Amino acid sequence: MQKQLDKALNRCYFYLKHRPRTEKEIYFYLLKKSKKYKINDKDIRDIILNLKQKSYLDDTKFVEWFVSKRLSNKPKAVFIIKSELKKLGIKDDLINAYFDENKVNEYEIALKALTRVNKRFLNLDSDKKKEKQYSYLLSRGFKYDDIKRAVEELNKKG
Repeated sequence: MQKQLDKALNRCYFYLKHRPRTEKEIYFYLLKKSKKYKINDKDIRDIILNLKQKSYLDDTKFVEWFVSKRLSNKPKAVFIIKSELKKLGIKDDLINAYFDENKVNEYEIALKALTRVNKRFLNLDSDKKKEKQYSYLLSRGFKYDDIKRAVEELNKKG
């Protein structure tokens, strides 16, 4: 039995090698592998506890990592990031604590996102260009006021 637990733990290390994970992700990963490794729910919880004690699992650090990646790579509005974190199994109090400590300027993020993709819209006439810019930022979940400011700022520049 211990051999099976060790194999499952090693699979978790491999799974964690690619990117940080939440407790929920590890739980469902092990649940999916439970028949193969002949482990039960108690064993899964023991493995998760083991990973937490060794600092391989930390939902607080995961929130920091996820938000920084999301804001730099695929900029989205805060409420969308919050919903993505909830889907990943992060508790509301951790999410709210992070965003209370770290204020996010959504206007700057919207401007950054728009600047990054604005090349796509250069050959369009001004009305069509604005329409595309608005719809792009709306699809990313930004508020209308932030979108309007970002579009006006970017179109003033060039």
